[in-house]
Amino acid sequence: MKTKKHITLSLAVLLLLLALLSACNADASAGLFRQIADSQAPIGIVYRQLLGINSVLPAIPSKVFYETDEGLFSSTGTVREKLKAGTVGNLIQHAFYDKTNNYFLYMTNDGTKTVKMFDITTKTDLSAITPSDPALSSLRFSRIYPNGIALIQGINSTNIQEYSILKYNTSTMVFDVTTHKLPSDTSNYDMVSVHMLTGRTNDPVSASAPVIISLVRNDGSDSHYRHFYYDGTVNPVELPSSSFGTIRFAGFAVSNTKLYLLSVDGQLFGGTVNGLFTEMIDISDTYSESSFIYAVSSTATGNTHIITKPTAKNSFLVLTFSNGATSTSVSSESIKEGYAESLFATDIVSALYIGSGASSDTLLVATNDNGMYKISINYANANADSSSNGTSSKSEEYDFTPVP
Repeated sequence: MKTKKHITLSLAVLLLLLALLSACNADASAGLFRQIADSQAPIGIVYRQLLGINSVLPAIPSKVFYETDEGLFSSTGTVREKLKAGTVGNLIQHAFYDKTNNYFLYMTNDGTKTVKMFDITTKTDLSAITPSDPALSSLRFSRIYPNGIALIQGINSTNIQEYSILKYNTSTMVFDVTTHKLPSDTSNYDMVSVHMLTGRTNDPVSASAPVIISLVRNDGSDSHYRHFYYDGTVNPVELPSSSFGTIRFAGFAVSNTKLYLLSVDGQLFGGTVNGLFTEMIDISDTYSESSFIYAVSSTATGNTHIITKPTAKNSFLVLTFSNGATSTSVSSESIKEGYAESLFATDIVSALYIGSGASSDTLLVATNDNGMYKISINYANANADSSSNGTSSKSEEYDFTPVP
């Protein structure tokens, strides 16, 4: 009888403990249990960069082209094809998709700093491209980018190293000789990054798809930065060093004629290229370079939402303010539902704009090892932590039709 009482008591204690554990996890949506449940298992595809979408007929996309750690691929959403494989010592690191001619331009880690051309139709390598600028000698490619620009380095007539920007010409299939240059007094600076608009990385550089070129010089324990805005029309315009000389950028967004810059430490600045910038908010989250930073605006609500993905894999952070504003009246909201449902616990590496509907933008979003997703972001409700903010597909269950 004593044994029976002991068993009964033990069962009661066990049930009590289970009840307590259940109560502690009653709001698991904000805790560890939710993150474990929603995390996606690696699928074996390590995405690096989305390069573009091919259209068989106008406005009817058929394939997305992208770079992984294995090489260059295409996918219809259901059929995946390896087009150009990288090999040990010759891994593909940077690439551009020439949609007009159905070519890839790519660089590898073989140490030659050459740009090679690949015919996607015949799946063959063509001749390498040599950088060309009559004003510079000892030229070498620094890097090519998915928007068709190349950064080159060389020595000018006064024996000073310069950075120049070449733009790929899809008609002649070479980089144009006419270049735009960074100032010669940047010769003692090193390249940090060329920041492109999230979702628009394959758009030709223009006023609607500019880039920010960041350089750094290290003096002992101090780092000095210089940042240049470039829209492809004239030489890059330097952003005020008095504001950004010690700032390292994670990326930027453009909305309602204003430029919004986000630092890796979570500072958001707003202003115009040739004007003043205001620090609008300083949040506690940190960001990596080339983070997901995407802006949508609503005329119905009069608000702009900048959707950001911090380095921590636990949320999207949405910064909201009045359209065209650069003031400190900014609110922030952590998002885990809607478009963020499948992505908040992943590592985003690239995004590609598909199109717009009546009330939302649609993008493909590639992650480091959890696959690719199709999401829509609702203009008016982008900062709502609910299904009203948009939609998200499951991993690798995407197509190319914009959400209405």
